[in-house]
Amino acid sequence: MGGGKRRDKIAGAIVCLTVLMLLFAIYNIAMQYAAIKADIKLGSGEFLASVEDMSQNSADSSMEMGSFGNYQAHMLIYGSDSRWTISSSSAKNAVDIVWLDSSHEVIYMVQNASSTSAPSSFTPRSNARYVVEFPSGSIQKNMIDINQVASIVTKRSLW
Repeated sequence: MGGGKRRDKIAGAIVCLTVLMLLFAIYNIAMQYAAIKADIKLGSGEFLASVEDMSQNSADSSMEMGSFGNYQAHMLIYGSDSRWTISSSSAKNAVDIVWLDSSHEVIYMVQNASSTSAPSSFTPRSNARYVVEFPSGSIQKNMIDINQVASIVTKRSLW
């Protein structure tokens, strides 16, 4: 009779380990598809940004240019430094756009870019690694300026 209880304990332990391994595998798969977010501190502002990995894209881009709250943003991360051109022709709302170099230093800014902007494409004067879209008025409101260094902390989120 003692052997049956021992077999039950071993079987229970195997089931528990199997369930744990399955949960770990599901978590790893979910994190691969989780949205990347970033906390950005720049000037006097703190923003939560959605992040788009542009490392496989060597072309210039149109920003998301959607509507978002006062302290939300959208950030493009490129795999290399270049003079990335951003088009505002598909903008739904006016936005402020900031280009950062690989050290997170502000190298170029455009205020109130919109689909009616002239010009509708913007290119920094020097190489950038990151492009961040903020709600219109954020540059002035948060005293963002050239040569300021942004604090960026990226994280994955399932929501």
